[in-house]
Amino acid sequence: MRKERPKQEEPASWLATFGDMATLLLTFYVMIYASCTYKPGQWETAQSALERMLAVLPGQSGASLVSTAGHGLLPGQNSVVPLFGAGGRFSREEWAQIEKSLHSALTPGGGKTAEGMSEETLDGESADAMVEIEPTEGGVVFRLSEPIAFRKSQADLNSTIRPFLRTVSDVVRERECEILVEGHTCDLPIHTARFASNWELSGARAAEVVRFLVGQGILENTVSAVACGEFYPRVPNVDEDSRRRNRRVDIQITFES
Repeated sequence: MRKERPKQEEPASWLATFGDMATLLLTFYVMIYASCTYKPGQWETAQSALERMLAVLPGQSGASLVSTAGHGLLPGQNSVVPLFGAGGRFSREEWAQIEKSLHSALTPGGGKTAEGMSEETLDGESADAMVEIEPTEGGVVFRLSEPIAFRKSQADLNSTIRPFLRTVSDVVRERECEILVEGHTCDLPIHTARFASNWELSGARAAEVVRFLVGQGILENTVSAVACGEFYPRVPNVDEDSRRRNRRVDIQITFES
């Protein structure tokens, strides 16, 4: 009589599901443990990474998590605290103090309002409309428009912007970074005894800022100047206000990783 072979038991199908669940639980507990062993700067670094991930989603920009109440430094403008505090470059407390110093540099005279600053420099304009801060992936860009940095068609640095540039220098002097200063103009042609074209004017303005930063202790091999002329406007040149925004100097600061 032929003997029947014993049936082999099939692997339990529930083991795959159980293994997945065990792995997820382990991951969950590791995350809990990591959050319980907090070190200063860890959460800010994680938050910065999340901000950068969200910023690359369709319809988002590099400053997607920054308040969009305005466009610059003074009250009502974009805050740069998320860039530095959450970015790990500075703690939130450090950047809060830096932001306060930058604000004070634009409002000299013991809290004197920007509208009360030198008529020679501002022509009645508000300083907060002339200093913009734009977060970048590795640092920040300071945009200084006329007439807070320069008089129209001139390349001599105004005295009112010097305290602001000193504060910027103090922030970056002891940190490894690269500084690129770009000079820009509007589309109106220029031909004076000093400047034959917008190339010369934009280059002279960028060089003037570089010279000042180097004088504040910034290493010469970390800063450079570029003349961009009228070819990279921020906004279309349709009126005097838009042209004033395009007549600017951009200070691009990129921190080393």
